Amino acid sequence: MRVPLSADETALLIEADAGHAKAQGELAAVFHRLGEMKTAVYWWQLAAAQGDADAMQWLGRCHAAGEGVEQDERLALMWISKAAAAGHAIAAAQLDGLLHRAGPK
Repeated sequence: MRVPLSADETALLIEADAGHAKAQGELAAVFHRLGEMKTAVYWWQLAAAQGDADAMQWLGRCHAAGEGVEQDERLALMWISKAAAAGHAIAAAQLDGLLHRAGPK
């Protein structure tokens, strides 16, 4: 894959490759903006595995929409739930909305 990266983005890639969760999440956002969803998901997975709540929320969103991964509602709910449990406000609101939709009819 050839994607033009700025000097700052290249530095971010080096930091992410060294295992820094925040850099991994930020690099995923760069690839998301460039339309490279599979690569974005890869970096979000690494960051989420280290407990990064933003990455968990983004993975949930990707699984819900089938962006960069196959659509999977169970994985979407799992990642959004983990992000909400980690204090991610957007994920908590998403989870609340999902639970209200799935409630008794």
